[in-house]
Amino acid sequence: MGQAMLVNEDYHRFSNYSQDVPQQMTSMHLAAYFGLSDIVAVLIRNGHDPNTEDSYKRTPLSWAAENGHKEVVWLLLEADGVDPDAKSKSGMTPLSWAAWEGHAAVVTLLLEKHSVDPDPRDSGTGQTPLSLAAWRGHGMVVWLLLGNDRVEPDSRSGPGQTPLSYAAEKGHETVVLLLLANDGVDPDSRSSVGRTPLSYAAEGGHEAVVRILLKNSRVDLNSRDSVYGQTPLCWAVWKGHEGVVRLLLSDD
Repeated sequence: MGQAMLVNEDYHRFSNYSQDVPQQMTSMHLAAYFGLSDIVAVLIRNGHDPNTEDSYKRTPLSWAAENGHKEVVWLLLEADGVDPDAKSKSGMTPLSWAAWEGHAAVVTLLLEKHSVDPDPRDSGTGQTPLSLAAWRGHGMVVWLLLGNDRVEPDSRSGPGQTPLSYAAEKGHETVVLLLLANDGVDPDSRSSVGRTPLSYAAEGGHEAVVRILLKNSRVDLNSRDSVYGQTPLCWAVWKGHEGVVRLLLSDD
């Protein structure tokens, strides 16, 4: 049981989390974590609190959403008094966790519940579910979130990066295309250090994304960051990405 409950390897990005197994987990937490919908239903009928928190301030709904257990999520959303936006220590809501893991069916369920905030920010980096999904390359989740008119498509995290910036940095071509198709997205947004999506894509050596961004007339090929004064070409040269260098030089 202990090994099964070890915290996800991605938790290192959240400063409020350690690598310890969560404490104070109830039977409801465990049933939700493992997707045991029949047990969750019995516990709800017997009056167990659906909002109980473990040592990470995670609720049963939070665990079910992260692990993609659609039926359990539905049961918990229907439970009297459940808080669909309960935040963990890192400020992540159930929607944030589902978006981070790419569980489109769970994201759909949560977005259908009008009381759910579709655009919350975590307390670590200030990222929204859209930003998290874009960073991880979950195209279907990005598409679902962009379809909600309460979601800011160009939201900025603490470091000033937008969903497009994160997707470009990681080389997620499909997500970049989805975001650029939205009129509310700035293709040449600047982070807090003056870096653009093209700058991040060039540094990462993501040729397909660089090619897409270069086709957009609003993208400044020669933009310089505010820390090192480097252009996208400088970043590509520094990292040794010959393919990207050729693309940038041919477009100059």
